[in-house]
Amino acid sequence: MFDIVSFLAALAFAAYAKNKGRTYMWGVLPFLIVLVMQIYSEIGGGPAEPMRTVYAFTITGFLYFIAGQATIAADREEKSNDVR
Repeated sequence: MFDIVSFLAALAFAAYAKNKGRTYMWGVLPFLIVLVMQIYSEIGGGPAEPMRTVYAFTITGFLYFIAGQATIAADREEKSNDVR
């Protein structure tokens, strides 16, 4: 069940990233975070399956937000330099 949800959410993240001018490869980010959390869980720590997916998508959302804010700031800087 969570594999299907993860796949659909990754497609949504990829579409969002492409809409914001990034590449579709940003959709891979949630899967990489889930993989790291799964490896960590196997060696003795980390959350179980349902929360692992929730945490991965929450972390990905924050990363997208931070990258988006950095892009907006860079665009503002570039536009202000063009005006001068």
